[in-house]
Amino acid sequence: MFKTYPSEGQLGLRVLTATPQYLLAMKLLSFRAYGHDLEDIVQLARRLRCTTADNLFEVVKHYYPDEQVLPEKILEIRSIARQIHAPHKP
Repeated sequence: MFKTYPSEGQLGLRVLTATPQYLLAMKLLSFRAYGHDLEDIVQLARRLRCTTADNLFEVVKHYYPDEQVLPEKILEIRSIARQIHAPHKP
């Protein structure tokens, strides 16, 4: 879920970074129709080759296995999956 830099054995400031998959799961659950959320989700999903609604649900369930995904969120994720397949905007 997270990677550390520098490695555990080195001295220095420890920075934790979320993996792209974890970022995608967080953004899918906290999606807002305004702002850059949709662009971020589409780009992350394309980069991770999560191109179907099932792929997106798998990512969410992997990182949030106990999360109850509400019906409106399911509809949003399905809509996002369709947008992943839409032509890229320049």
